[in-house]
Amino acid sequence: MVPQSAAAIASGFCPELHEAEGLSAATITRDAIGYLLKSFSIDKIPRFVRDTSLEDRLDEIIQSCSGVKPARLNMSTGAIMSVAGYNHIKSFETKVFIAAYTMFVSTLDRQDVFESLASHNFHGDLFIGSVQPRDDMLGQLAKLLSTAWDLFPRFSANAILTSTLDFINMCFVENTSHSSIVPASPDSLPFIEYRRIYGTGLGAAYAVFIWEKEQFPDEKIFLKAMPDIMAFVSYVNDIMSFYKEESVGEEGTYITDRARTSSKSHVETLHEVVNETVAAANRVRKLLDEGPARDVWDKFVRNFITFHASSPRYRLREIMDVHYILEDTA
Repeated sequence: MVPQSAAAIASGFCPELHEAEGLSAATITRDAIGYLLKSFSIDKIPRFVRDTSLEDRLDEIIQSCSGVKPARLNMSTGAIMSVAGYNHIKSFETKVFIAAYTMFVSTLDRQDVFESLASHNFHGDLFIGSVQPRDDMLGQLAKLLSTAWDLFPRFSANAILTSTLDFINMCFVENTSHSSIVPASPDSLPFIEYRRIYGTGLGAAYAVFIWEKEQFPDEKIFLKAMPDIMAFVSYVNDIMSFYKEESVGEEGTYITDRARTSSKSHVETLHEVVNETVAAANRVRKLLDEGPARDVWDKFVRNFITFHASSPRYRLREIMDVHYILEDTA
């Protein structure tokens, strides 16, 4: 599966045409996703089936949380992330880790949940060891993180920890001062990229999840491609979230802030992000060379897109013929 260049795709995603015709967010999103699929030579979004054993483990983790618990939508997001996005992973325990991790961080991404916990003190509490014995969601997250070194190479486990700390730190910043730190100026663009990839995007964690310790114990096989892998992970999420965000007029997203600071429309910005996503994936393939690591990458590219299409979190069934692996209601 070799990504094509944007110029090589005859029926490309054209922002000028979309804006001239005043098309809806649904149509623009469908075209953007179609363009992305064509770029990666994906003829059809694959279907995956539920893993009830994985769901049972997530239910056990949820029940072990005192106080605020992850909602059904967060549980289904975590399960689908493992079942679809990281379908190539062989170790069941690694799949549980990725699913539980996704469940926790997607829950903490909600401001009301974040503020209801002692999230502001997480870094200090983790350092002095006071969060680990707790049974609330932050304590459960800390316990989960402590197992990363059993499942991933050392660099990867370290990156999962630091990526999580960056994410929680950026959640704190965004919940308290978002409007004051992103003025409508091109000078803010570097910060927007930093916030997306190193903070709210959790790019490093989801990048290293691709190569588990059981199959790939040496992180040097993918280390040089990390910047582009992180960008790819974050940008795919932005593309697949576009309809959901635009349909409710959500502000403070990567697309809206990047568009505002660069004086471009949301459609123009989406077009840029799509092209940058394809370019990043192409560079990753070149850096990985031929072999098992690149084979896994090719599977991940397809499956990570499938995760978004298969999850009710992104509401894509409202505008496309996609299959939800697991509904967000019981």
